[in-house]
Amino acid sequence: MTVFMLNRGASVSVNRSRLTLSVTLPSQSDTINVVDDSGAAIDFVAPAPGFVIIPEPPDSFTVSVQSGAQEFPRGSSIFANVKVDATDYTDEDEVRLSEGIDPSGLRSVNILQFNADGGSLRVELPAVSTVAQDLSSSAEAVRVEARRQLGNVDGTSRPVVIALDASASAHTLDAKNVQETLEHIIGYASQVTSENNISGALVSDRYVPVASGELAELPQRMVKELESAPLRSSSVITSEALIATLPQDALVIYVSDSLPIDFARLGTCGVEVKLVVLMSREAWDVETRGVEIPVPATHVDTHALANMPEASRSAALSQFVQALSQRS
Repeated sequence: MTVFMLNRGASVSVNRSRLTLSVTLPSQSDTINVVDDSGAAIDFVAPAPGFVIIPEPPDSFTVSVQSGAQEFPRGSSIFANVKVDATDYTDEDEVRLSEGIDPSGLRSVNILQFNADGGSLRVELPAVSTVAQDLSSSAEAVRVEARRQLGNVDGTSRPVVIALDASASAHTLDAKNVQETLEHIIGYASQVTSENNISGALVSDRYVPVASGELAELPQRMVKELESAPLRSSSVITSEALIATLPQDALVIYVSDSLPIDFARLGTCGVEVKLVVLMSREAWDVETRGVEIPVPATHVDTHALANMPEASRSAALSQFVQALSQRS
């Protein structure tokens, strides 16, 4: 399977076969619309809210989200991904938005545009409309204030590196529990940086950088690294190999189920590191009993999260993003 990360105003070419769209709706009352160039509705199957299946994609069509109220409330965010079935000659494709769409104040917003491209389909995240540009300016003002609260006095953007533990110490991590958390970390990171200056890294006894456009592949790459990790290996987050390659004023978000072996140096390595712990709270308490953690850790109880109803899961992940926003 090929995974694409799509930026605003950019486009990618995918197979032309059955499409499955998954859209995170701000409200359960919001609806997804699919129309062709003439504005006529296109037949699709909607097995559940936020899911749309288009069995036979036409030459050109647009996917939009309509607010169930008068307008989308301030702070709304829409994420989406597209899965395209494999054909006899091509593998399955997947397209993910690299940033959330902010529809605040709008009644309807176009999220994806599809156009025939030979035997393929070109997928585009439309450019921001004039109205949305004004709203984007407001959203940027909110991000500037968020950065001030995070410690950047002048509200400037800062680069973010999402580092996943790829050593043998990460014994309970899997692609599924990392993927959901990763999407929310990227959402948080988009507040901290304006230029989508978000990259990734796999950290063990070595450091493997991952470009921004390959973030969607991070969980699977982590799993492959774990399969070949030496027994009893641990990650070293303050190594010179990592620190020397980081952009100036970088914020590192380290994701693991345990502390890095050099956790005692985190506060003195010259880089701000936020710990995200993917583990049941009870298990974490047992493993860290008697250990003084120098930086606050944000917990994601993946065991409890998997058994929560959707509303509770959304609330838990919202609390997670708020916890990340706290100063280290």
